[in-house]
Amino acid sequence: MKRLKSRRVTLPSLLAVLMGLTLLLPFYPGPGSSARLVAVAAGADAEAPPPAADHPRKIVAYFPEWGDQENKGFYTVSKIPWSKITHINYAFAKVNAQNKIDFMDRAAAIEKDYSGQLTDVPFKGHFNQLIKYKRLYPDVRTLISVGGWAASGGFYNMANSAAGRETFANSVVDFLRTYQFNGVDIDWEYPSGTALSGNPIDSSVAEPLRAVNYDNYVLLMKKLREKLDLAGAQDNQKYDLTIAATASSWVLGGMKLGEANSYLDWANLMTYDFHGAWNGYVGPQSALYPDSRDTETAALGTPVLNTDWAVRYYLGTLPPEKIVIGVPYYSRGWKNVSGGINNTGLYGTAPTTGGGADGIYGIWNDPAPEKPSGANPVWHILNLLKDPANQRFFDPVTKTPYLYNADKKVFLTYEDKESLGYKLNYIKEKGLGGMMLWELTGDYSQQADGTYTYGSSLTDYAYEQLKTAGQPGGPVKPVLPSPKNFSISFGGTYDHPNYTYSLKITNNTGAEIPGGWKLEFDLPTTTALTSAWGAGAVEQISTAWDFNRYRLTGTASQAIANGATLELQGMMKLNFSGGPQRFILNGSSSQKEYDKLYGGVTPTPTPSATATATAKPTPTPTATVKPTATPTPTATPTPTPTATVKPTPTPTSTVTPTATPGQCSAEAWSATAVYTKGQQASYGGVLYEAQWWTQGERPDLSGDFGVWKAISSCGNTTPTPTPTATVKPTSTPVQTATPVPTATFNPSATPGASAWAAGVAYTTGDKVSYSGKTYTCLQSHTSLEGWEPAVTPALWQLD
Repeated sequence: MKRLKSRRVTLPSLLAVLMGLTLLLPFYPGPGSSARLVAVAAGADAEAPPPAADHPRKIVAYFPEWGDQENKGFYTVSKIPWSKITHINYAFAKVNAQNKIDFMDRAAAIEKDYSGQLTDVPFKGHFNQLIKYKRLYPDVRTLISVGGWAASGGFYNMANSAAGRETFANSVVDFLRTYQFNGVDIDWEYPSGTALSGNPIDSSVAEPLRAVNYDNYVLLMKKLREKLDLAGAQDNQKYDLTIAATASSWVLGGMKLGEANSYLDWANLMTYDFHGAWNGYVGPQSALYPDSRDTETAALGTPVLNTDWAVRYYLGTLPPEKIVIGVPYYSRGWKNVSGGINNTGLYGTAPTTGGGADGIYGIWNDPAPEKPSGANPVWHILNLLKDPANQRFFDPVTKTPYLYNADKKVFLTYEDKESLGYKLNYIKEKGLGGMMLWELTGDYSQQADGTYTYGSSLTDYAYEQLKTAGQPGGPVKPVLPSPKNFSISFGGTYDHPNYTYSLKITNNTGAEIPGGWKLEFDLPTTTALTSAWGAGAVEQISTAWDFNRYRLTGTASQAIANGATLELQGMMKLNFSGGPQRFILNGSSSQKEYDKLYGGVTPTPTPSATATATAKPTPTPTATVKPTATPTPTATPTPTPTATVKPTPTPTSTVTPTATPGQCSAEAWSATAVYTKGQQASYGGVLYEAQWWTQGERPDLSGDFGVWKAISSCGNTTPTPTPTATVKPTSTPVQTATPVPTATFNPSATPGASAWAAGVAYTTGDKVSYSGKTYTCLQSHTSLEGWEPAVTPALWQLD
């Protein structure tokens, strides 16, 4: 029986169901913190053994229980490349009707008599063999993975009661002790408030609980952490708690601020299945970087559906060393594909349903009722490429290979050594914990006759590239300044892709906070702060590869009396995790946040109140580490999709048009005005009506998000712009520490840099001026709303 771990992360209709989510701001302890999230009742916390010297980063390999079958090459525990990996996640166990962890296939797990069974272990099967090889490779840790796409149904009801969570957590501890596992991996797909975000077979239990699924998940992870830490102290060993984590912005929209992540040892990001035959969007299933040509994300104007975005999201709640990115050892694919980049199928069109590749182009497809999906192991893809009609292409933007047969119109997106090389470079550059792979039987080796079969070439390559990578860990985050007794609460409602927030400042400092206050905080780069209704100013004052720093300035009348609370509301765009963090109000940090981060221990060195986030490293892999190209049986050269030639941008593109008098009944839209639901504004010859509170959302660009609705056309109102030559640069000295607000446009930031403009195609190396600063293009792309230099550090670098 075939079971492919299906990961559906497609974007739904933008008319998604409105989800009202009351959010709480989470924190995780910083380096050196003495704070502990969980109190262990007996003994000191057990620590995991240090990694082997040649394994500074994790290589987490999923082992499929059903791998011992013929169509999986009789893949048993003995075939695992034990010396090349650090962790084995055994897939899968399930949650049974009694709310306990249970076998999926009891016979394979503990009853079958595989060759070389240990006789001093009271069970057989794969579990016996895992113990045998762990004795030979004691540095490798094993975890039991619970759930998966096909077996997540038991989580919903179990997690919905305190008794169910207690029963499950106790059964996990017993299971780990009985079968000698080092931890548990929770693969619940998905504990989200997003409707219809899991396996359709689970809908009858999942959908009635959508409003509470995520809250239940947080409580479950907290309970597991408590039980595992207590058992570890009793057993004098560390029990790991990890998850298979969704990388879908849509699913994550129903998972609040990622509060559950604070209980994890690390997260294995499922950074694959970004595209698949569940819809007609033909694209890479595991893109490393964003691509403005992606037709599925174009409507959002935000670069989701790629590994880089997912990493940035999780950095809101996890340090880099606790983030492990996933690599697919299998393909996804379509049939009846037309067009695409240079007629190679990439971003072409395919049937919206029933368009999955099949036959020899889908030998790993799941059986009915699952539809064909073009699933194949990597070794089979390499055999397919021996046919000259099946051509291999490599996309330089997303760093992904794909197979395209122009005659049969078949497109397969997969992973190979070249694309893996870029991901390994990314892991090293960003200080991430390592890589995870799904799953071992998809790897390959080359036989004497030149054909490919089961093997470990990709895993071997990952080991060689990471063994000298050094210990993980990213840029050190700014240390908070000394605190004062004020607190921040944050919450709101998410309606994909917009988040309407409420930020409350409570003053318990003992004195009034005068008007004109300045509140600074960090936000993960997976969101953009678009408005703060009522505040005097909103500025983005610095950018880093994982966080952007913002400053809100109060009006002169917004004094906050001692004991009083001031509420600010506004809007952010798309997902973020952790919410705003590292608050500094008038040069002092929040006492509550300070205590959570540092546990009452004063950090050193003493920070400056103006400390900013670490500058963003270039996302392109460094030239000193070169990925090895995948062995390709054919001599066909790899066509490189060409970027659109960049026209000279018009510096007037950022000038707000004014409607011609008499053509529109409403006043012209203003970037600084606050609009409530039902209010109208004219822009570019069109009359728009606000669908909810909004500020700064340009009607012609934000209409796709549902912020504005076009009511009628009111004639051609092409504006007569003010020539940019009349705009004079600020006379403020360069050395001043006061940043230029993002709303201020200074086109003369650097001689020779043209003004950034929406809709223009930019190429690597282009320089533009934006908000009084100069940026260099890091990656060719077509500019869209949401891809501005100041909010898209994957594509632009501040000079």
